[in-house]
Amino acid sequence: MSDLLAAASLLATVVTILYSLWYPELVKILEIRPADFKEDNEHNRSVVRRALRGKAFPLAILAVCVGAVFLPDAVSICVESYEGYAQSGFGQFSRYDAVRTALVLVVAVSILLAWHIISLTGRLSALWLRLGK
Repeated sequence: MSDLLAAASLLATVVTILYSLWYPELVKILEIRPADFKEDNEHNRSVVRRALRGKAFPLAILAVCVGAVFLPDAVSICVESYEGYAQSGFGQFSRYDAVRTALVLVVAVSILLAWHIISLTGRLSALWLRLGK
C-alpha cells in the first residue's frame, strides 16, 4: 500500500507542479476579449489554440488519468471502511490505517484538481470558439 501511495503522490505532484506553472498564463489568456471583426481575432485565436493544445488539454488528460488510475483502490478502501463501521461502529478505529486514508485523500484531491482543470479547459475552449465567430 505504501508503494501505491507513493506512486499516487508522485503523479499528483507532477500534475500540481504543471498546473501551478501554467495556471497564471491560462488565466491571463481568459482575459482576452473578442474584437468586433473575425479578422481582428486571428492572432488571439492562435494564442488560445496553442494554450489549449500545449497546456490545457494535456494537463486535463493527465489529471483525469491520475485520478482514474487510483480511483478503484480509493473506492475499495472507502467501501471496506464503511462495511467495518457498519459492523462494529467506532470500534473499528482501532484498525485505522493512515497510509490507506492518505491514499484516499490524494485521490480525492487529484479528482478535484482534475475537475478544476477540465473547467478551465472548457472556458478556454469557449473563448476559442467565440474568437472564431
